[in-house]
Amino acid sequence: MNQLSPPRPTSLAVLLVAALQASPSNAQAPVDAQRAQAYVDLGTSLFVKKQFQDALTEFKRAEPIVADVATRAVLRFNIARCYEELARSEEAAFAFARYLELPDEPDARARAQVKLTALYARHFGTLTIAATPGPSATPGAGTTPKAGPPTSACHLRRIAPPPVEVTPTDCGREGRLVFAGAYVVDLRSTSGPSRQDSKAVEVKQGGASKVSVVLPAALVFRAVGHEGDLKVDGIVRGQAPLADVVVAPGSRKLSLWGTSGEVWHETVTFGAGEVLKRRLGPPVPVFAPPPEPDRTWAWASAGTGALALIGGAYFYSSARGQLEEADGAFDALSRATSRADYDKNERALREREDAAGTDRVVSFTLLGTGLVLAGLATWFFIDPGESATAGEVRF
Repeated sequence: MNQLSPPRPTSLAVLLVAALQASPSNAQAPVDAQRAQAYVDLGTSLFVKKQFQDALTEFKRAEPIVADVATRAVLRFNIARCYEELARSEEAAFAFARYLELPDEPDARARAQVKLTALYARHFGTLTIAATPGPSATPGAGTTPKAGPPTSACHLRRIAPPPVEVTPTDCGREGRLVFAGAYVVDLRSTSGPSRQDSKAVEVKQGGASKVSVVLPAALVFRAVGHEGDLKVDGIVRGQAPLADVVVAPGSRKLSLWGTSGEVWHETVTFGAGEVLKRRLGPPVPVFAPPPEPDRTWAWASAGTGALALIGGAYFYSSARGQLEEADGAFDALSRATSRADYDKNERALREREDAAGTDRVVSFTLLGTGLVLAGLATWFFIDPGESATAGEVRF
């Protein structure tokens, strides 16, 4: 600054009058007024000497022990002037704003307003934070938020220049004045599973910035008697029976997969910040009928056995025919009148006897095989083996 303007004076008489107007039982009031005036006098002297930090300390010591509103207004004005001379623009703006909260002389208030407006223009910008859901609303899927306990809290962190503090802020307020710099907006859940959305934003001098934060939704899943993978849109996000899952707002396909396949599924639309609860009861037992037994061997044995019996009967009948022909050849042999007839009938007799013997062997073999296969077929039909099990109870 080219020319240093002095702080506004605060006289001992003003402080003493304020002390005398205090409650009679407050015997400490005159002493506090004297202490306050000493702080003010020292602060004024230090200010004139351009020792602004020390002057600020003295003025801040005086303010808490001054009861008079007009005197406190003067002290707040002087505190703001110290910050201004120290080039601590942000704190100077806050101090002038605090000063303007109290009544004072119109000229002094006008000067403070001019300084505050200039500080805002040079070092501040506006920031609008759009939060979904807002910190004072209870969200509902596809419905207008209803009034209720806060489900989220908004905080504003300054990254650069170095932050003064991390403070709660009103996420729904438009055009909030903040010191120019880089900030991070944190929207955190205050109920249900822990969730957070953070966005960075830069506020420029004299500019208007806007940032949107959306609180993720959550699924609280409980399954009694079930184990498996809880999937959201086909991706495993948790394990049954207990799972708390953070999901992005929107339509989501939920499913539970056990060892035997999909157990449960549902498509749900999540609202921003919504906490959806799902509970599955114990599985319901279902009786599964026994599978149809495999009777392949039974039918194969029965069919082969039947063919063997038929073949055995055929060859048995053929053997009997051969024996009858052999009897005819024997009768012809006994009536032979010549050597040639005798030899001819003898050969016919032997051929018929040999053929009958062969047919009997084949017949008995086939009949025996058929009977054995019939027995096996009967056994396979009665007891089909491991393929036929009792009915099962499945879950």
